[in-house]
Amino acid sequence: MSEIYQGQYISKEERDVLIDLERISGKIIPYIPKIEKTKKMGELLSKNIDARSLYPYYNSIKARVEWSQSTDRYLEKKKKKISFGFSVEDGHVVFLKLIALEKLPESIGNLQYLQKLILNCYNLYYLPRNIVNLKSLEVLDLTESPNLRMLPEDIGKLQSLEKLYLSGSWNYLPESISDLKNLKTLKLLALSFLKSLPTRIGNLTSLQTLKIRGNSNCSLSMRNVPITNIPEGIGNLKALRKLVLNGCKSLISIPEGIGELSSLEVLDLGEYDKDLLLLLKGRHPLRSSEEVRSIGRKADSLPENIGNLKSLQQINLSFWKSLKSLPKNLGNLKAVQVLNLSFCDSLASLPDIICNMSSLQELNLKGCISLKKLPENIGNLKQLRKLDLGGCISLSSLPAGVSRLKNLEFIDISHCNFKEVPPPLIQLNTFKSIDMSGNPLYEEDYPISMKINCKIIDTLPLTPDNIFKAYINKESTRAHTIKDLKKIFKSSKSVYVRTKCIEILDYIGITDDKFFTYLENLLLADDNTLVIIACINTLIHHFPNRILKLFKHIIENENSALVITTIYKNIYKLEKSIFEILEKLLLQRIALTFDVVIEEAKFFLDFLLIIIEEGIDNYGMQSDPNINDYAEGKCNRIKYIKYQYDGYHCWYAVKNNHVVAIDLSYLKEIPESISLLRELKFMRTHNSKN
Repeated sequence: MSEIYQGQYISKEERDVLIDLERISGKIIPYIPKIEKTKKMGELLSKNIDARSLYPYYNSIKARVEWSQSTDRYLEKKKKKISFGFSVEDGHVVFLKLIALEKLPESIGNLQYLQKLILNCYNLYYLPRNIVNLKSLEVLDLTESPNLRMLPEDIGKLQSLEKLYLSGSWNYLPESISDLKNLKTLKLLALSFLKSLPTRIGNLTSLQTLKIRGNSNCSLSMRNVPITNIPEGIGNLKALRKLVLNGCKSLISIPEGIGELSSLEVLDLGEYDKDLLLLLKGRHPLRSSEEVRSIGRKADSLPENIGNLKSLQQINLSFWKSLKSLPKNLGNLKAVQVLNLSFCDSLASLPDIICNMSSLQELNLKGCISLKKLPENIGNLKQLRKLDLGGCISLSSLPAGVSRLKNLEFIDISHCNFKEVPPPLIQLNTFKSIDMSGNPLYEEDYPISMKINCKIIDTLPLTPDNIFKAYINKESTRAHTIKDLKKIFKSSKSVYVRTKCIEILDYIGITDDKFFTYLENLLLADDNTLVIIACINTLIHHFPNRILKLFKHIIENENSALVITTIYKNIYKLEKSIFEILEKLLLQRIALTFDVVIEEAKFFLDFLLIIIEEGIDNYGMQSDPNINDYAEGKCNRIKYIKYQYDGYHCWYAVKNNHVVAIDLSYLKEIPESISLLRELKFMRTHNSKN
């Protein structure tokens, strides 16, 4: 028998579950329509959606930007805006996302057709036992419920489960997880108390991805997952294609069973790449050498049988500070394309056998401070495209074999000990990027232009700073400088390089239509927040009268707090009429996001600005915070208000669209606009005793 809930016909049992959830949360559970996307001639087609109506700049970018990427990015943003709700298919609830609940109703087990369950509930500590009755459940995502203490002991009854994502305060995992015969993905994220894995984990014969990772929101030294051993049975996971053990610095040894994973393609036993890059460039929030030393793991070697992994394509062993040597049969891995050994402090040399890895395209040895030489036969790596030796302070020469790397396009020998340009590099003319900064070279002996194979290349090293230096010294024309900067921007994946290119183009002062279109396309299609911010600053500087429509779209669709606050703190530079329109749009967007009246929205804009300027890493936030995360209370160290209304807890409390309680104890400075919160009854500050 079907009944109606939110205009959808579902069974009486399912309707009763939604009513129970409504009673617990104090909110109606909204219906989420299912969006199906297809791509045809640059249009985004769905049930009731047309790309032209959704994306006001369709006509200006369709010929210059790959539309598939733009539509994917747009849909991803729309997806993130869905805070909670349910979806229906064939008259049954198949999707359910819940937030800010302290408990789930016992009746949730009646959702017999539920396929995907997402729980973003900070104050949820336990799951009801009958959750194991969800016989159709394929995806269980608990990554945003960090205070969950345990799973039901009979979780293994969820025989349809294919993906399980866990995060939080787990001390152990039930052995019955090993009974999930259809499980393909198991992700254990930010599990700071987990000491062991189920001993029968080898029974997960369908498992393709196993990922264990420390808490990326805290300091590097606190990211440890205290697992000391991996069960030998892991070798029975014959379908496993990806194994990630990040932050497991307590591991005493790597089991021999890993060498039996015949389908393994990715072996990641290292750390986080973004942290390594920031650390080397001196921009990581590490404050002491002790904290840096704490990152490595106890295990000092890999199993000798790792050479049996014929399907392996990527290996990451970064930050293995005690790793002194590599297995002798590593050269048997003919399919490996990426080998990351960055920050292996004790690694003094590489075995010659490594040069038998005929498919190797990227070799990363960044920060290997003990590395003194490379193998003489490194020239056998015919497919090598990228060689990173940045920060290898003991390295002062390159073997002659480097000159035979005819496919080498990117090389970083910055901050090494080179007193001259290595002769093997002079014989190559394949470079797209080379970085030699930080070496004891005499710049007057090695100008930006250098002869290589009797050909002149204009950038050695190929960096925006040197291109700009050539422009300032009148060694390069304005047109040539612009061309080179755009070329580097297009080829580089480095955020620093790309943002620096935009900043230099801003300095040069280009104001033609072509440059405006170039910035417009970047702003709409680029995925990196820092690049978007650089575009915003340049557009405000050079095109203040042409940005209204463009910025309106960004304000309405962008979720990055960094982007929103960048616009907020710079629009005062614009004409009064444009400033007033954009300020009103910002206030409307923030008011809608935080569910407050427009008069109180200014406080939240000031709040976002202050928390970013004070340093978001101090509060456990991600590097690019999402304004919806603040609105939903997904802030790791932001305390939860004890003030309760309608059963909902967050760092701020709203009633009838007015803020009535707020916790600002983590802020050193309170925004003056706090006075706009007319209905405020409770506030915790830095000096509050409670």
